[in-house]
Amino acid sequence: AVNLLVPLATLEYDLQRALTDALSAETGEPVPDYGGLTLSIDRLFSELLSAAPEPDMDADMIAQAQQAWRLARPTIEGIVEQARPLQLSGERPSYGVVRQQLTTAIQDLEQVRMHLAAAVKRQAAEATQTQQRQLHRLILAWVATLIAAFLLFSLIVYSIVRPARDLGRAIERLGSGDLSV
Repeated sequence: AVNLLVPLATLEYDLQRALTDALSAETGEPVPDYGGLTLSIDRLFSELLSAAPEPDMDADMIAQAQQAWRLARPTIEGIVEQARPLQLSGERPSYGVVRQQLTTAIQDLEQVRMHLAAAVKRQAAEATQTQQRQLHRLILAWVATLIAAFLLFSLIVYSIVRPARDLGRAIERLGSGDLSV
């Protein structure tokens, strides 16, 4: 999902820049590779959905993000097709039309990014919770190990000290003349 957010953010940035520059092609700059970015996003979505489902990844959020991307993609493809002729032929559609299309595409991409970001945040929160649970288990295991070690140590000490104490008492009784010991 994080790998998918990078092309989305790049595409959104390029569209924002195109909006403020009234399309990069009009300024004489090369047109960004919108087509490559859209194909990359499509590929990453298909990889994400075809991979084995991860327990901490919400499939519904990914599906919502993919649906938002499907809705945004035609608008973006229209802008790509419109940007290419601008650079090649010098024709210029009205700035109002271009601005409206870019604004719509940016809003659509923002929806896709928001859905994916929510999925990533949820996955990160669940990963953090899993780490905390593992840490608590580790601490409990250490405490249990220390208690068991203390009990075993006490048992060993008691098993050594008790016969030594009994031997000491027997020696005292022998010293006092009790030979029945």
